Amino acid sequence: MTLKNVLEDICMEEYALPANAPAHRFSRRHRRAINAVLYPDGLPKTKRRLPLKCRVIAVVAIVALAAVTGCAAVIRYGGFEFGKERVGFQTFITVMADDRHKAPKIIEKICYDVHLPEKYWFYSEQMYDDEAWYETIYMGDEFTFSDGSKPWFIVRQMTKNTSFAGIDVEDCEINMIKIKGYDGYTVVQHIEGTEKCINSITWNCEDYTHIIIGTAPLDDILDIAENLIEK
Repeated sequence: MTLKNVLEDICMEEYALPANAPAHRFSRRHRRAINAVLYPDGLPKTKRRLPLKCRVIAVVAIVALAAVTGCAAVIRYGGFEFGKERVGFQTFITVMADDRHKAPKIIEKICYDVHLPEKYWFYSEQMYDDEAWYETIYMGDEFTFSDGSKPWFIVRQMTKNTSFAGIDVEDCEINMIKIKGYDGYTVVQHIEGTEKCINSITWNCEDYTHIIIGTAPLDDILDIAENLIEK
């Protein structure tokens, strides 16, 4: 099932609920007739509206904020919050862990060791962003791309408060899957003009978000994810 199918299903379920049906907009003539019945002595007094100048300023501020943020609605699914954001001429899917507010602020433990296939070798490891992001990098020798580069992948563990995704919907294939019993998703991003793809898999694992990403084949990345050794 692709993310597109998931979002469509969620929307269909949401709009199927009677309580979520959009409110009917009655005509002004109908509203006047109803008010005459309900309030024969005249409409009750209401609080004064903001002056026109203030209302214009408020509207301009809201429009400006929407332009900056992309005014993206958020849909929660499989432990993630999926949003949609427009940047210039590109549309991105933004992803965050939906339980990030109660997760650790730093990496307090490393959850997995990598069971490394023979065709890959360890390259380096690094902790970033004041202990909020830990990754190990691996290189492969099985084949060489036409540009002379070798396949590689990164195993990354991140705190859930760290922003970790901005997926261009025009160039990517996204699928929801299960990894080690947890909800997750894969992304295949084609690199224009080459035979290479940036393949990744992301899943929520208790306190942290995990990502494996690289130019290694997606099948290899999936096998590596399933064969991580829990500490």
